[in-house]
This record gives sequence, structure tokens and C-alpha cells, in this order.
Amino acid sequence: EVKKYKTVKSYEVERPPSKKRDCRTSYPDEARELGIEGKVILSLEVLANGQIGRIKVIRGLGYGLDEAAITAMRGCSFEPATMGGQPVTTTIRYTYLWILDE
Repeated sequence: EVKKYKTVKSYEVERPPSKKRDCRTSYPDEARELGIEGKVILSLEVLANGQIGRIKVIRGLGYGLDEAAITAMRGCSFEPATMGGQPVTTTIRYTYLWILDE
């Protein structure tokens, strides 16, 4: 049985979602070779079970960095937001930072 869920606005929750651990992936070769660094800003739907639902790139960098950030977040889990003491689905803005190693 599929249950419908309502996404709660992030400003309505008592406690926002929080990452359980670092969510990393490898630096894309093209971006590394070109020395591209920066921020990929994502809209993440954090489900009531802590998994990631829909992901949308709000501001990307290209060169494979946007796709790699999405891949990293797909494997990430969160403590879900709560409302009334119960876990709820909400959407947050998340910044994935790309910095090349020296």
C-alpha cells in the first residue's frame, strides 16, 4: 500500500533535518583537470524516513560537478525534520562545496 505524504515547509518544522554523516563522491576528472572549484546549491527533499527524495539543482557549476553532487546526496541519509514530535518530509536548500586538494 502506498501512503501519500505531504511535504511540510521548512519554516514550519520544529527541528530541521540533519545529516547523519559526510556524503562524498569523487571529484569529476574534467573539473579536476580544469581546476574548477565552487558551490553546487541543491534543493533536497528529505523524506520522513531520512532518505532523499527529489533533488533539484538550483545553482550549478557544470563540468560534471552538479551530477556528482546529486550522486553523493542520493547515498546520503538524514535525521528527518520533526513536527509535533513526529518525523515529516520537508525540502531544504543544501550547498555541496567542491574544493580541490592541494
